[in-house]
Amino acid sequence: MDIEPLAADFLRPDDFDGDAFLKSAFAMHKGERRYRVVIWFSAYQARWIRERQWHRSQQLEEQPDGTLLLRLETENLDAVRRWVLKYGAEAEVLEPKDLRDAVIQEIQKMITQYGLSQEKFET
Repeated sequence: MDIEPLAADFLRPDDFDGDAFLKSAFAMHKGERRYRVVIWFSAYQARWIRERQWHRSQQLEEQPDGTLLLRLETENLDAVRRWVLKYGAEAEVLEPKDLRDAVIQEIQKMITQYGLSQEKFET
């Protein structure tokens, strides 16, 4: 298999500032508008969330019961949705409503995919 380079050049504008461009991105994903995000983490998961900086704008708010609120501003809710889903029930999106609804929709799709029904989870 032969690989040939494209005959196109990419020229970065002289005034381009990569840090400024990605400042509000999440996991290198940018969007068109900025969102204020608040995610709750259980006391169990909070110990690992505290250990690193997930986003430049993040603020951690310790709760009396050992849980943690992570606040940040980003332009990409899809990347945050995928990130928060990996924590399962140890995390809950509180804001914005669009992100919370997207997580709920994903959970509902998963319930269907695994052949389960909502009634199994109601107590």
